[in-house]
Amino acid sequence: SKDAARGVVMTLQAEGIKSRVFNLGVGRPYDNQELIDIFKQVVPGAKLSVDDSETTSQTSSVFLDLTRAQTELGFDAEYDIPAAVTDYVAWYRRISAAKRT
Repeated sequence: SKDAARGVVMTLQAEGIKSRVFNLGVGRPYDNQELIDIFKQVVPGAKLSVDDSETTSQTSSVFLDLTRAQTELGFDAEYDIPAAVTDYVAWYRRISAAKRT
């Protein structure tokens, strides 16, 4: 996503940082069904489903702690997941159309 790219550039340009590893994300969990619902809103007619038979309560709500990236880099996500998916799908459609011409 654009946030991830921006976070990597912020890391490369940062001076005097204490850490070598930073989590980049939106700062809140999204479960599998939420992600599917978001994709279906952006791409009507998309046929997506999830098999939660192997999902545990621990893995269904895992997300990244952004504290270190926020504190040391000043990073905060500019896109939430719906906006990031919308942006990605628009980009994908543009490059797909360009390849066909």
